[in-house]
Amino acid sequence: MTKRIWILLSLVVSTLLLTTALVRAVYADPLWVGGEPMEQLSDTGYNRYTAMAMANNGSIALVWSRVAPDGRTGPRWLTLTQRTSGGWETPLTLRTVSNDINQPAVGYLGTSWHVAWTEGPHLGPVNLMVTRQGGTEQVLSTGLYNYPEPHIASAGNGLHMVYSAARSTVYPSDKADLYYTFYPANGNGWAIPSVAITRSQVIPGETGEVWRPRLALNATGTEVHLVWEQRTYLSGREARYEVWYVKGTHTGSSVAWGTPKRLSPEGQNALRPDIAVDDGGYPHVVWTEALGPLGRPEAQYVDYRKQIAQDWSKPKRIDPNNAAVSNLNPTYVQASIAAHGDRLCVTWHGSRDPNLKEELLLTCSDDRGASWQTTVNISNTPDQLSLYPNVLFDQQGKLQISWIESRSTNWFWDYDAVFRREKTSLQRLFLPIVLKNKS
Repeated sequence: MTKRIWILLSLVVSTLLLTTALVRAVYADPLWVGGEPMEQLSDTGYNRYTAMAMANNGSIALVWSRVAPDGRTGPRWLTLTQRTSGGWETPLTLRTVSNDINQPAVGYLGTSWHVAWTEGPHLGPVNLMVTRQGGTEQVLSTGLYNYPEPHIASAGNGLHMVYSAARSTVYPSDKADLYYTFYPANGNGWAIPSVAITRSQVIPGETGEVWRPRLALNATGTEVHLVWEQRTYLSGREARYEVWYVKGTHTGSSVAWGTPKRLSPEGQNALRPDIAVDDGGYPHVVWTEALGPLGRPEAQYVDYRKQIAQDWSKPKRIDPNNAAVSNLNPTYVQASIAAHGDRLCVTWHGSRDPNLKEELLLTCSDDRGASWQTTVNISNTPDQLSLYPNVLFDQQGKLQISWIESRSTNWFWDYDAVFRREKTSLQRLFLPIVLKNKS
């Protein structure tokens, strides 16, 4: 009898070990072997909200905000550094204030960087601030609420910027509209922001709100592609999130906006979209699909659609596995997409198990989104949080990725701004064969 018990116990233990190994195999993503080592760009901690852009000479600008060590009192800083052919430059402090500095955005006109950010009390009102290389900071818009998050894109005709904002303190009855502004390539300032999409434009008769818009442009800047998170409220509470898209035609100093289109499926809670335009002028969009109750999703996936001629592909998940969050800091997964030739790459934060901390995950497509490669782990820091990625391609088609990486157990405040880039392929060198005359 004793022998039988030992045999049964051995079988149970073996089964448990095998099950655990299988689960780990499902949740363990391979490491990104195609990347250079991670670079830490900040040296003081308490950094948040990175943004990244590339100049027409290949230089890359990275901007981020930083708070005092306790996260709530003391000064705030806005910092920028550039990566040129000589490497990363010494970080430059653009702004030091006592109020919050949030959500910086950056873009280039030629080789000169331009930065936008919000500044003010945590709950508002905040000001939308702008500055440029060699210039001074200016207030572009005042009295904004509901956490405006500017986003800048550059093209041949200049810089384009969008953000969402409400205009009063009456929250939640007053919601955010979507604003657009433009800085012409031959100009010297931003235009007065104007409303591009109203809060309830796409869902008439319901209380709505625009959240976290993102834009991408064709090479000349005459086609403006815009996505945003559309929130719907019932009895003052958030009831539904959707992802919407609109195309605008830019002529002179104005944009004629087309008819908005919902990209997320009916009934899906969809949020945190991002967009890229390929060299053919077609947009590619990713967003987070959240399953379960709002605020505490049970599972999350990264969904994708692309425009094909005048139609759109069907929504699909670019990774079949759940991307969970630990709820130590963010509630939702956030993805970033970039396009170069036939290649697309998407990176997002998440883990394969809600009991684990977020890593930075990456997948790419070499056929304009028809198929996606095996997801890889970029950060490989299981004891820390890797959050809020930004991705772009350099002029050689190599990936450049930035994000914030926690450096202690102060999960809400204490982060470094970090960066990784794709390795440069080694070129084969064929030497000519020289035959020497031995005579």
